[in-house]
Amino acid sequence: HFAGDTLDIGVDSAVVGDMKISKGRFVLDHVIAPDIISKADITLHLNGRLTSVFSYIAAEPISIDAQKIGIETGRMKGMADLDVGISFPATRDLLVKEVVVKVSGPVRDALLPHVLKTMDLTGDSLMLSVDGGMAGLKGRGKLDGSDIDFEWKQYLESAGKPFSSRITASGTGDDALRGKLGFGLERWMKGALPVKITYTEYEGQRSEILVDADAGKAMLMIPPLDYTKPAGQAASVKCKVILHNGFLAEVGDLEVKSADLDLKGGHLLFGAGDALRSLQIAHAKVQENDGVLDLQEDDAGALTLSFKGDFFDARPFLAKHKKIKDELYTIISEHSGQSK
Repeated sequence: HFAGDTLDIGVDSAVVGDMKISKGRFVLDHVIAPDIISKADITLHLNGRLTSVFSYIAAEPISIDAQKIGIETGRMKGMADLDVGISFPATRDLLVKEVVVKVSGPVRDALLPHVLKTMDLTGDSLMLSVDGGMAGLKGRGKLDGSDIDFEWKQYLESAGKPFSSRITASGTGDDALRGKLGFGLERWMKGALPVKITYTEYEGQRSEILVDADAGKAMLMIPPLDYTKPAGQAASVKCKVILHNGFLAEVGDLEVKSADLDLKGGHLLFGAGDALRSLQIAHAKVQENDGVLDLQEDDAGALTLSFKGDFFDARPFLAKHKKIKDELYTIISEHSGQSK
């Protein structure tokens, strides 16, 4: 109907491709008034295949490209039941940034390919949203077969935004999952452990992973200190992992706590092949060692060590073979007036 210079059209039901539309409404204000730009408001309920929904919202005036926000539609599966709202000025030269889109609703039996690097996300019931220029998905599902609770956010246009995409997840991370994320750290950690991560991608091929893990079930190693925490001994790990072009570059804000290990203010730099270049720890308590640690390693594996503290056991750095260790123990025993 038309009343008060406003056109209002309702749609009880319709079909677009294989999608069912219900509860549709189109409102256009200031239809006749001169020198006033009309505003169009469209609301509707969509039910259909997820691939069809993304094809629909990719067209103008919505213009949400699934590929552009990091979703591959080729192997996508799922059924969507969405409320959609669209508003825009009714002008001939309409800009994408002038279109306001809101989408919300469940997606059932979903498969989203390569949501995180090469890993697929599946879920029986996930909540999809688009609001404020950002697409989102949250719920409980499986990331490459591993159970996770997650929330994914992606800017539709990331230029000038604080980040491009972000995934917050909690679940169990094992060696294979850490490798797929780009920070295997096989020399430093082995085994599955409950973990909370926030994975953020920025422009310029830079990624950041905030890690908060219960490492009790995992084995932790510090090769330069010849230290190993066995699996089954309580421990916690917090850190920030930085990736450049998908490769491990550094680990910062490192905190590790166990019965005989307390590290705070740790910062590690890595080279090609995840090779350690430097390690600085503001507070390093490893067994009997307690102080400030600075370690540099060159291409040949030679170590340059600086340690400030009341006590330091240098044997792990000087003795990489049992024969040398035995000789050092003999020297220490003789110096202290004891014999082996």
